[in-house]
Amino acid sequence: MDQHMMTRVQEAYQAEYKTFQAFNAPIQNLQANKARLLAQIQETADVQSELALVDESDGAVYKMFGPVLVKQDLDEAKGNTAKRMAFMQGQLASIDKELNTKRDEQNKSKQKVQQIQELFTNAQNELRARAAAQASSAQ
Repeated sequence: MDQHMMTRVQEAYQAEYKTFQAFNAPIQNLQANKARLLAQIQETADVQSELALVDESDGAVYKMFGPVLVKQDLDEAKGNTAKRMAFMQGQLASIDKELNTKRDEQNKSKQKVQQIQELFTNAQNELRARAAAQASSAQ
């Protein structure tokens, strides 16, 4: 492998490494969104648990609208909470799917980087061996 080819391999390595690194920011954003959503899911699960404890005959449920607490029907509150939970579970599934896709793409890019590194290392070793052979034959 000549010097020109070595330069091309190095350029390919740099380009693929940039591609690999470009996945870091979106993956971190997705992880942050997932953590935030998991916290909201936990809060909603806590609300569902609390609503399950409320006695329909005397328990009052209030919902905050801005600075005002408004009385809400218990069944309506349970229904709204269940809908919110289902919606957030759907969002979580979507984020997980996108996160897995990004990680798979990043792993493929990482494998390409490793292959190019191996090719580059082998080419360097080949050039060193040629140089050593030429040096020993010149003596």
